[in-house]
Amino acid sequence: MTPSQSKTLRALARLIDERGYAPTVRELADRLGWRSTNAVHPHLRALRDQGLVTWWEGHSRTLRLTEDALCVMASEAECDAARD
Repeated sequence: MTPSQSKTLRALARLIDERGYAPTVRELADRLGWRSTNAVHPHLRALRDQGLVTWWEGHSRTLRLTEDALCVMASEAECDAARD
């Protein structure tokens, strides 16, 4: 995972945690300080290819973190406990 992908993943997790629902791609771009949503899309696709996020194409606010994403962001012990 690249530093930008990690930054994107963590920003997505924070927005979901703060609001209780998924952000739009525009809101995610704003949080990351990026002017264009086109800057976010390659990182989201890479995270999806890594199995860390999912979404429904063409639908707003469907970005979701997978269990693997939570483990990537957590400590190894927390990850093992969550999978048990």
